[in-house]
This record gives sequence, structure tokens and C-alpha cells, in this order.
Amino acid sequence: MSLRKPSFDSSERGSEINISPLIDVMFILLIFFVVTMAFTEKSIISIERPKSERAENFEEKTLNIFVEKSGRINVSGGFVSIEGLEAIAAARPEKTAVIDSDASVEIARIVEIMDACSRAGIERVFIASDRREGAK
Repeated sequence: MSLRKPSFDSSERGSEINISPLIDVMFILLIFFVVTMAFTEKSIISIERPKSERAENFEEKTLNIFVEKSGRINVSGGFVSIEGLEAIAAARPEKTAVIDSDASVEIARIVEIMDACSRAGIERVFIASDRREGAK
């Protein structure tokens, strides 16, 4: 019985590494991150919406405008001025906008945003709210 000495020389056998499982894992991770990034738009700013008895879900495709407590405007993941909001709204095909603002934002700021939307050609502007507890 003769024993063969182990050979670590790769010249006899193919020394290629199979990377197809790595590609599969990277593709799954890419899909995971793309899917989860689509849901981060609403979690960018911490907003406490006003309460309403008639809060309803809105299914139409809209331009979402977020306003934080300090009055800064966030559209499409970036902070903009009133002029920037007007330019973005004019370039978008949506004719409906939803202002998602904190309950403590001054009404003058909301009216300013509504006026900018109107100048940009948006026909309908809604203000987002949460359903008041006890409301039907």
C-alpha cells in the first residue's frame, strides 16, 4: 500500500473559484435594498400629523410634500425652497398634491406651499391627517 503525498500545486487541477453562488447572493441583496429603499420616503422626517374625523386613504398618484416642524419643505428626498417646490411641481405630471406636515407648522407656511402648488399648475391640494381616535 502506497500513500500519496498531498499536493498543493494547482497545476494538476483547475484552480478556479466558482463565483456563481456569490453572484446569486449579491443579486438577492440588491433586490432587497431596492425594495426597502422605496419605502423610506415617508420615514425621512418625523412628522406628527394633525387629527381629523374624516381622514381617508388617498389612492391617486400625487406629489408628496413633507413639511417638518421648523417649516422646511422636503420633496423627493431633498429639502427645497418655495421656488424649488414650484419648479419641481411644474415639472411633474401629477395634478394633485398632498401636504404632509407636522401639526405645529404655522398655517401661513401651509398657505404659502398651497399657493406655490397652484402657480405650478397643480389643480388639487390636500392636507394629510391621521384619524382621530373614536372617529368613525
